[in-house]
Amino acid sequence: MSDNIATETMNMKLWKGCFKENLNKFVEQFTESITVDRRLYKEDIEGSIAHVTMLHSCGLVKGEEKDIIIKTLNEIEVDIRENRIELKTELEDIHMNIESELIKRIGKDTLLIA
Repeated sequence: MSDNIATETMNMKLWKGCFKENLNKFVEQFTESITVDRRLYKEDIEGSIAHVTMLHSCGLVKGEEKDIIIKTLNEIEVDIRENRIELKTELEDIHMNIESELIKRIGKDTLLIA
C-alpha cells in the first residue's frame, strides 16, 4: 500500500475533530499514549480479531476478508514484538498505530472493520 494511506490515517486523529487548526507539537506530545500503551499491542490485536470475527458471524464481513485481516493482524503482532514497526507518537495510541499498519498492508476497506 502507498504512503498516502498512512498519511490519511495520521490525519484521522481522535482529537482532530475538536479543533480547527493542527495541535501544537507540545500538546501532541503531552497527549500521546503510545509510550505507555505500547505494551498493550497483543490485547489490542486480540480485540480487533474478536471484532472482525463478530462482524463475520453477523454476515458483514466475508470469510476470505476475515481470514486476510486476521492473518495480517497476526503478522503485525510479530512485527511489533520484533521491533520491525516504528510506532508513531503522532498516531496517539497503540490502536491507531495498528490500524494504520493494517491499512497500509491491506487497504482502506479495513477502516470499516478496525
